[in-house]
Amino acid sequence: MPLPFFNNAYGLTTLQLDFSLLALTGIVTGAVALFFSPLVGWLMDRYGYRVVVTVCVRGRFHYRWVGYSQHLTTFYRSG
Repeated sequence: MPLPFFNNAYGLTTLQLDFSLLALTGIVTGAVALFFSPLVGWLMDRYGYRVVVTVCVRGRFHYRWVGYSQHLTTFYRSG
């Protein structure tokens, strides 16, 4: 489990972020995972693993498009 240590070390030293922000990010990430894990498990039981994983992977591609658009209105009009 060294990954959270390195993320916090990188955030503190290189990005000069406050420790409370990094701690809050970890708490929110854990709470979201705790909430959505049973939901994703239920969806996998109901529709199958392949369908749910395919939808999740396709949903990740939208994050790249948001980064390339200058404004969110451009992103929403293009889709």
